[in-house]
Amino acid sequence: MPPSSTKFFGWATAGPKEFCRPLRKAIKTYEELPVAPFSSINVENMPHNIDRMVLSNDQQYLLDISLAISRGECYSDLALRKPGPVVHSRWLTIA
Repeated sequence: MPPSSTKFFGWATAGPKEFCRPLRKAIKTYEELPVAPFSSINVENMPHNIDRMVLSNDQQYLLDISLAISRGECYSDLALRKPGPVVHSRWLTIA
């Protein structure tokens, strides 16, 4: 039986680099969408002195997204970044 998150969110995969179901299309086209307005979310446990040099590109991207969410604004350089396709082997979980 698939995990409940797989059933709820449709996070089944079609291989090591691809989602299946409706999420596949949304994931493939998200880079073309404008950044929607959003409110900041207080992030209390975010480390302040992170050495970016020890982070992978994916981890740096996730850090930048997390910082944007905590600030309540997304800078244009982050909005224009093209992270490439999802590679499931880089992550233990998606949720």
